[in-house]
Amino acid sequence: MDAHHVVHVLSSLKVGGAERFVIDLSELQRQQEMSVSIASFGNPADPLVEVCGQHQLPVTHITGSLWGKYRRLYHLTRNNPILHVHSPAALRAMMPFLLTLGRHLRLVYTRHGAAPLAGKRWQRVHNLLRHRLHQITFVSEDGRNQFLSTYPWESRQCQVIENGIALPEISTPPQPQNPIRLGMVGRLVPIKHQIGLLQALETLSERRQQFTLDVFGDGPCRQELESFCQTHLSDMEVHFHGNVSDRHRIYDAMDVLVVTSQSEGLSIAMLEAMARQIPCIATAVGGNPRLVEDGHTGSLVDYDNPTQLASRLSGIQENPEQLVRWGIHAREWVARYFSIERTAACYQQIYQQGISR
Repeated sequence: MDAHHVVHVLSSLKVGGAERFVIDLSELQRQQEMSVSIASFGNPADPLVEVCGQHQLPVTHITGSLWGKYRRLYHLTRNNPILHVHSPAALRAMMPFLLTLGRHLRLVYTRHGAAPLAGKRWQRVHNLLRHRLHQITFVSEDGRNQFLSTYPWESRQCQVIENGIALPEISTPPQPQNPIRLGMVGRLVPIKHQIGLLQALETLSERRQQFTLDVFGDGPCRQELESFCQTHLSDMEVHFHGNVSDRHRIYDAMDVLVVTSQSEGLSIAMLEAMARQIPCIATAVGGNPRLVEDGHTGSLVDYDNPTQLASRLSGIQENPEQLVRWGIHAREWVARYFSIERTAACYQQIYQQGISR
């Protein structure tokens, strides 16, 4: 088994923060002369498959019949790589293989979300695989605490490794536009609670015309969100772009990123925005307070409090220059604490420990 041979396992290569992070991490590891590939249980037509190809990252699609999946997993792991699993759904799908043909493999399991996964089905998966997992890592302290509240395992098996990103170059620092361009990035699912921003904009009445909104992402809540905008926000400019893989297109469209989630791990979208000097207004949940220092790198609000969020929006509309200050501090914060190189070094140490045990 070789600590320089790693297979990253995902449930899909749809556009999402964890998937983006895995691609960036894999690219850096390949540059460090590691043997790296990605395994996906998703559709071969998922949008980020093409991005993997652009970065020359091999992708194995674990699809087909149960026997077909086992056969692909067996061939993928025949050289005894470290398996780095980034999705509870992928871990569950691999469980029969890991308990039989793959029982010799070293596993690193990263929880990118903060949900405790306390249901009976998830408890069965985690408890059956507990002694097969070399290390469980979490992207935030909140995620670790949530997990340990359900699974009182040895704390030494559960470690926090915060996400990191590659810091992009900025030729021209962004300047707030008029109207101010709000952006949202992520899956359109209930836990992300994008409706909270729409409700806040509704309370602003005619002042909401001082803003535009661009929504990047797709999911089951899209129709509900679009319907709300047509009914209650017809007098302002709102665009739903669906899944977009071009990060330049995403972040060039906004002056501030708004995150209204009920739960978060350590948001890649927030890191990417802040690295581009785009500040965030975010709910004070999960890892968000680790990224946003209220009034310095952005602003924190309570979850599901449209009135408070509307007040924050009014504040930046009255004083848009504070977005510039927040953005400068946000980029400095990310550069200091959240580099992809630091994150990769932490994982490499875990891989090496897995070999030595």
